[in-house]
Amino acid sequence: MMETLDSDDSLLRDDSGRAAKRDIVQFVRFKECMQHGNLAEEVLKELPDQLCQYMEQTGYKPQAVVQDMSQFAVGAAAEAHLLAT
Repeated sequence: MMETLDSDDSLLRDDSGRAAKRDIVQFVRFKECMQHGNLAEEVLKELPDQLCQYMEQTGYKPQAVVQDMSQFAVGAAAEAHLLAT
């Protein structure tokens, strides 16, 4: 049943034959993931592709972020002080 609902190979279809717009379900083998310690990795593995696919389908165009990084610059004296403490 898990393989049927997790439509990695082909999109799910409803009773009238309409295909889902995207796969948003991710099933994982819980016990196996807990043993390997990678549950979060497995659950979140498809999220980046799902987000990009959604953005493409809706026509969303991300805005460029411009940030002044000089506020994070640390002078040599301040850096030496931080390392000493």
